[in-house]
Amino acid sequence: AVSILRCITVKGVNAEKEHWGEIAKLWKSLSHSLYAELIPYHAMGGSKMLLLGKPDNGRADWIPTREMMNEAKEYLTALGVKVK
Repeated sequence: AVSILRCITVKGVNAEKEHWGEIAKLWKSLSHSLYAELIPYHAMGGSKMLLLGKPDNGRADWIPTREMMNEAKEYLTALGVKVK
């Protein structure tokens, strides 16, 4: 069976080179993984919470910039990871 390594990217939590290095190691250990998919965190769920009468639980400060996502893709690619 084949799989895809899906990685949610959260600014200030796991959007650092040390984390990308560990993702590269993990991806390389998965011989059946086609590629790694980087998914930027989004705070869109917060508006749904407001509609339910609950506090907004979205964290806009966790949203990675486009530059951060591009840097992560370039870094992982340089480590030999196929990235989508």
